[in-house]
Amino acid sequence: MDPNAIEHRQLSSATTGETYARSAVLSEGLGLRSLFVHHDVVPPGTRASAAHRHSEREELVVVLSGTVTAWSDGAPEVISAGGVAAFPPGVSHYVENASAEPAEILVIASQREHDRVSYP
Repeated sequence: MDPNAIEHRQLSSATTGETYARSAVLSEGLGLRSLFVHHDVVPPGTRASAAHRHSEREELVVVLSGTVTAWSDGAPEVISAGGVAAFPPGVSHYVENASAEPAEILVIASQREHDRVSYP
């Protein structure tokens, strides 16, 4: 499946109006039920999402192109294409593109029925 062939929708904060990544959910088209998978295009100077934490969900971010900064409980880690970041449950996290070039990431997360998201 080519993630670029799927329509990406613009993500933004309903509270602040901040514009985030353009995202396409892939898991449904792949027939996955236990994993939530999405492809994000993160423009320069933006975040993929707001900082958040999950009560039960684990997330793995694979950097497909460009360079991003993965923030985990306030600690930054710069990750280039081919690198990964993992966020266990309870860890506040987000991915930011502080570079001058667009970045693409693939997010693979466990599906948990009772997962709760909170915004620190």
